[in-house]
Amino acid sequence: MRTAPERSLLSTVSEIDALLEEDVGDLNMFATLFCADIDTATGTISYVDGGHSLSFIRRADGTWEHLDSTGLPLALSIGESHHVGTAQLGPGEALMLCSDGLLDLLDLEDPLGQIDGVLAECGVDGAVQEALRLTERMKAPDDVTIVVVRREAQP
Repeated sequence: MRTAPERSLLSTVSEIDALLEEDVGDLNMFATLFCADIDTATGTISYVDGGHSLSFIRRADGTWEHLDSTGLPLALSIGESHHVGTAQLGPGEALMLCSDGLLDLLDLEDPLGQIDGVLAECGVDGAVQEALRLTERMKAPDDVTIVVVRREAQP
């Protein structure tokens, strides 16, 4: 992704998708991806979500917004293109991204419902702690990664 920083987000993801398809397409494998450009001055987030669907914004009023996927996982070769989504990260808000390994630890019937409940009850820091607790308790079979980006509240 860093080989040509002047490329657009969409062209970068399209190139990665083509390379992965060439490398692993015959193996019936795929990869999910979330990549974003965040304008730190305005809080505007431009993102491509390739089948990841585990990205959320904690709003300043305490509510949560789930960011929609903008395309299917990579290396599936079904010809559907990705598109760029946008969101706004306001002062005092946080963007939280979770790897798909988290899904292995959640209720199979309603994983997003379980995530919504934990986010509403525990907030950002508590949700990270809950993921760590589940990872240890259930011996996660896949990596569980959580990235949080906060925009400072204006003084």
